[in-house]
This record gives sequence, structure tokens and C-alpha cells, in this order.
Amino acid sequence: VGRGGDDTLFATNPVDIRYSGFLRDAGVSNAGYGYGLDAGVVWVHDQLELGLGINDIGTRIDWHVRESYASVDSSTGEFSRTTIREGVPYTSRVPVTVVANAALHTGRWLLAGDVTSTVNRVVLVHAGAETWTGPVALRGGLSLDALNQMQISTGAGMRFGRLGLDMALATNSRNVSHERALELGVGLAFYPPEVK
Repeated sequence: VGRGGDDTLFATNPVDIRYSGFLRDAGVSNAGYGYGLDAGVVWVHDQLELGLGINDIGTRIDWHVRESYASVDSSTGEFSRTTIREGVPYTSRVPVTVVANAALHTGRWLLAGDVTSTVNRVVLVHAGAETWTGPVALRGGLSLDALNQMQISTGAGMRFGRLGLDMALATNSRNVSHERALELGVGLAFYPPEVK
């Protein structure tokens, strides 16, 4: 809090953030090219399916970038950017992601879940259930997000021959304040012809 109870950010005295940074960027003419490998295996027995996938094994993208230095002048407040080098070779590496999943068909129910391990050992967990009553599907799920917050989802779908309409509601905390928010999703599904 500033003098006289004023909020520091909105007081009459400006805040000097002393911004400066080293930047790398690539334009359209300097598009990157890369390669990577995904691998997976699945085991199916009766009504049980187990899978394991490893994504972005050795994935890399090679660029030619511009290196520059950017700063804000503390006296004038003007932004300036100075190019240091052009066409510098640079390699981006994509971190490996490991996914383990399982699905079980039991009666009219499908139970499924997965565990994903991403960069910095962030673990994401999803679990859900689905059941069909004639052409109508009912779904529900739980997930543990990257902030270790429990999220819930629910939805329904209807099938019209080979065309399906799906709607879902889900919570998330993907915002600046990490407050729980609600999102709505609507989708179309196309079902292949049934094998007789």
C-alpha cells in the first residue's frame, strides 16, 4: 500500500518494472523442421484393455532464429529492441510424455481411466464411466489436474444412425486466479457402419 492508502499500482507515482530480456524468435521464412517418435502397446483380454504409450521420444525441432535484446528505458518508458544476430541455429526439444490407460467393459458400462506423466513429473489423472440406454449415452468423470485440484465432468450423447450429438459440462482451473470455472463442450460424432 502506498502513501495515503493508495494502491501502489494505481497511485500517481509510476511503477518502474525495469523490464529487460534476451529474446529468440523465428519468422515465417525461418520455419523449423523436426522429427520425433511415439511408441505404444496395448493388451486386450476379453472385456479389459490396457495400454502404455510414450510420446515425443527424442523429439526436436531445428530452427534459424533471430537473437535480440529488449528493454524499457526507465526514464522515458519507451520499449526498444536491438538485434544481436540473425539466422542463428537453434534446437527446441519436446519433453517425453508417458501415458498408461485402462478400459473395462462390464455389462452396459464402460469404465476407463488414464495416468499421464509430463515434464517436471507433473501427473495428470482421469477416470470416467459411460453407459448407453438405447440411442442415449450418459457419461461422468473425475480428473486431477496439474494443480492437484479435483475436477468433475458430466455429459450426454444421442445417436441418430451414423451421426451422434454430444454435450458435456466440465470444471477447470485453467485461469490466472486458479478459481474453479465451468466450460461447455458440444461435438458431433460419426460412427462407422456396423460389421455384420
